[in-house]
Amino acid sequence: MPSEILTTRTMPTQWSLRQVRCFIALAETLHFGRAAEKIHITQPALSRQIKALENALGFAVVQRNNQGVELTAAGEVFLKGCKAAISVLENAFADAELLDQGFAGRLRIGYTEFAISADLPHILSRFNSKFPRVIQD
Repeated sequence: MPSEILTTRTMPTQWSLRQVRCFIALAETLHFGRAAEKIHITQPALSRQIKALENALGFAVVQRNNQGVELTAAGEVFLKGCKAAISVLENAFADAELLDQGFAGRLRIGYTEFAISADLPHILSRFNSKFPRVIQD
């Protein structure tokens, strides 16, 4: 991969998920005011978050000009990765929350021949309907 060959720096760690969300909002609107409104913060606060992100990264992600804002080439690449990372994090959170609340996971069922009555398949079917993300063994 070219980035492995060309870069000697490790990824900076002094940037936050909040800054990434601010960057995504700005990239989607290309307007500080609309982006700030979209994520419910003030425009100066958004501007500070973007500047802090750029300082932490060591490169500009947006170009500010009289006509507004546009993504730099680095910003376009970074945006793609940020969206993918946010999606992975949101899915991880949702999966963990479902597991924590008992709506996902694994249910191991032990039984004897005597216990396999006509009711067990019906009970398991109802359980599957109510908890489709719980795997039964």
